[in-house]
Amino acid sequence: MQGNKETIAHFLNNSNEQIIVPVYQRNYSWKQSNCGQLYDDLMQNIESNKESTQSLTHFFGSVVEEEWPNGHNGQIMIIDGQQRITSISILLIAICNMIDDGKLKSNTPGLVNHIKENYLIDWYTKDKKLYPSEEDRKAYFALFDSSEDFIEDSQITKNYRYFCSRLANYPYNDAQEICAAIDRLEFIDIHLQAGIDNPQRIFESLNSTGLDLTEADKVCNFVLMDLDPETQKKLFNTYWRKIERKTEGKLSEFLRNYLTLKLHRSPKRNDVYEEFKRYKRSNHIEIEDLLQDITKYANYYYELNHAQTSSDAANKVLKRINILQMDLLKPYLLALLAYYSDAKINSDDFAAALCTIESFIFRRSMTEAPTNSLNKFFATLHNDVLRRVNDQYGYLTVLNYVITHRNDSSYFPHDQEFKDSLDTRNVYHMNSKNKEYLFDSLENQHSEEHVNVVENMKNKTYSIEHIMPQTLSDDWKKDLGPDYQNIHEYWVHKIANLTLTAYNSKYSNRTFINKKTIENGFNNSGFRMNDFVRQCEQWTETELKERNELLKQEFLRLWPFPQSDYQLQSVTTTQHTLDDGFDFTGYKVLSFTFQGTNYKVKTWKSLFLEVVRLCYEINPSIIYDLVNATKTNKGLYSNFSDHQGLYFDHVADGVYLLTKNNTWNKLNIIKKLLTLYDIDSSELTIECSKNTK
Repeated sequence: MQGNKETIAHFLNNSNEQIIVPVYQRNYSWKQSNCGQLYDDLMQNIESNKESTQSLTHFFGSVVEEEWPNGHNGQIMIIDGQQRITSISILLIAICNMIDDGKLKSNTPGLVNHIKENYLIDWYTKDKKLYPSEEDRKAYFALFDSSEDFIEDSQITKNYRYFCSRLANYPYNDAQEICAAIDRLEFIDIHLQAGIDNPQRIFESLNSTGLDLTEADKVCNFVLMDLDPETQKKLFNTYWRKIERKTEGKLSEFLRNYLTLKLHRSPKRNDVYEEFKRYKRSNHIEIEDLLQDITKYANYYYELNHAQTSSDAANKVLKRINILQMDLLKPYLLALLAYYSDAKINSDDFAAALCTIESFIFRRSMTEAPTNSLNKFFATLHNDVLRRVNDQYGYLTVLNYVITHRNDSSYFPHDQEFKDSLDTRNVYHMNSKNKEYLFDSLENQHSEEHVNVVENMKNKTYSIEHIMPQTLSDDWKKDLGPDYQNIHEYWVHKIANLTLTAYNSKYSNRTFINKKTIENGFNNSGFRMNDFVRQCEQWTETELKERNELLKQEFLRLWPFPQSDYQLQSVTTTQHTLDDGFDFTGYKVLSFTFQGTNYKVKTWKSLFLEVVRLCYEINPSIIYDLVNATKTNKGLYSNFSDHQGLYFDHVADGVYLLTKNNTWNKLNIIKKLLTLYDIDSSELTIECSKNTK
């Protein structure tokens, strides 16, 4: 690797080199603010040089470039810095076109030809000097031709227009001055030699300093960067372009869901790239095989988001689930759809499984059960079910059992708790998507005759009406009776007092009879939700209680508690994460999975040693700190030694671990050690069986 200070002029003027932006690079994305900063810097450089007796340069960052593999002489690939190089090229084209159109002064003869021949066109091939990424190439090349061919929605064209607007107010008499300022832009040119230097490692080092790359950008570079250009182009067009299209601008989030599906745990949003690399390498997956699999799940992701699976029954449920916009569901839904697509579950059971998930989510929302444990729950749910599926018990039966027999924070609220929530839940102040889902479900009741409640609530055509108004008039107080204040306070925002209307402003705080009988009042309402209201002659606590009880029965019908005849087998294996509170006493360990990789072991001691060794491989210094500690890590330091003593086993050079302790203590030490490593305990899953001794 060689790094040299160089000017933009020299870099672009190297006539033997065509500059290629590889397919794996993200599209051109500089905003007008970035272009504005560049233009302002050039103007400042002009002013500074007018006041100076020597030439003053301006530092313009770094560019990493590599020889084009396979002997393509005269071409280089831009590994990093394509945004800056492309922006300078766009500005130079704008200067040429503005001079040609007479909108920019130039007192330097032949300036346009000089710019084109030295910076924009390869004089040897007569081709363009810069080849942006395929997505941007057409828009960039169009700038050289008639404006009628410009691609206006491209960021390249937008920034070209911006530069033209700034040049229209260029304050100097000669365009040569801004060209000279461009010539004074300096950068560090890092040149990599193909087959010798590692572009991926260089790229990572540069982008660890906070450059604005998404996790998906980094993954794309990792997948394609080390391949030859033809393979890059093939894989990009065959797979990556489809993946981007199917994920519709949510590629980083999709990749996080994909990894959750594969690892059975949810990576942190900013760790997707590192987790992806670890997953690929630890599982020894070929790049094309990996891209094929990701493409398959990207298709599933699209089908889920648009409720376009091959099952009409399932699509109806998915449309309702999608209203809730719960991304934490996606890893499980992807796994379930893949299972259905592989014909391992029929259409009816697929739809019924989705109904189970729908009831689970909505019941927890109504009962205000915490959601912080659900990422882990849905990351492992599909595998938890598959472990119990056999010839006697199918997927749906097992799912209904598993999801209703948890006693931790991921529990399924029972009927009584669900019904009680109608007595206590402030529905009016639920978040918007949950209200839209609730009123859509109550109005449509899963019927084929569907009213688009959600869209009409979003655009304010429909609104929530308080039958007993939020502000009581004297007439309302009289109708409610002497306890009106308590009645109002208790019921005003409960579901029993709420309905839908398209005429909210007309209802205001009119009396109940007035709301019923006015034009477009409750008596003329077409909403199913108002059927009971139309039958009432008054609206007091009696009617509120009656409607509340009717709604409870409706809630139980729409969101039922799943039933299952599954029976636990007498002999079985079980899997538990380290953080789910399971008591491993009396169990024999069979294997463990740590950060997505499975390891077979026969004893708890072997598991203990192996996990500590894996931690050591991640970062030895943390272990050595424990070995060398005195009292600073009470509860951990005494379990480590720098020499082999009684009951101490070898971990690594100069590291020995105390293994003469019971299973509970071994696992507790591991928990504390993982905390030091900032690794979630859920990343360690243990498979075990009941000890028959």
